[in-house]
Amino acid sequence: MLFPWGRVLLLERLQPGGLHSWGLHARKQQVLAAAHRTGLEEVLPRVIRSLSKGYRQRVGIAQALLGSPQLIILDEPTVGLDPAQVIEIRNLIRELGKAHTVILSSHILSEVQAVCQQVLILSKGRLVAVGSPEELGETLNPGSRLRATAQGEPDTVLAAVRSVPGICKVELESAADGQVTFTAESEDAADRRAAVSRALTEAGCTVLALAAENRSLEEVFLALTEKTPEQNTSAEGEEN
Repeated sequence: MLFPWGRVLLLERLQPGGLHSWGLHARKQQVLAAAHRTGLEEVLPRVIRSLSKGYRQRVGIAQALLGSPQLIILDEPTVGLDPAQVIEIRNLIRELGKAHTVILSSHILSEVQAVCQQVLILSKGRLVAVGSPEELGETLNPGSRLRATAQGEPDTVLAAVRSVPGICKVELESAADGQVTFTAESEDAADRRAAVSRALTEAGCTVLALAAENRSLEEVFLALTEKTPEQNTSAEGEEN
């Protein structure tokens, strides 16, 4: 995002044909409305270079709001922000999405998963996937997955889980102080939490945590972008 090095009130500076064609009162109201929506009211008199990076990001978003556009494009809006600022900007993006079409370009996939309803993944200039985060996770692997922690010996815990019908893959994440954390994948979408819990209990392993887990966008992204161009082309042909 680019920012004019003046006062925040200079948000009204636009390209020819923008707010310059409006009356002074209308322009002022647009600026104040954009400042209100982005939480800039308290810093309007301040010079932009004196603001924190989080507020500067807000200035850029406020500029994009002038004229109430139908489409807003944001490129890496939370890069370099502290955790509190990241949360504020993400909440702002969600709010903007209620009244505008917002296109977010980002390599921070956890952020995309947190704020986007529809995801497009590009690889080497080609569109390789479109869908909601949940839909993309299902296309990667239609089976379900769970993550659990149980008390016991690693071999005993993993063997008990592998004995559950329908479980096709079990991976150990960590084993320390008598606690074993693992993920288990099913061959279909059936919920096998009860069966896994029962198998662990029968094996003498106390279940400390057990929850269904969605596949992350990072996993989806890596799986799709690591394919060869020929594989991607073949997949697209099958969809058509």
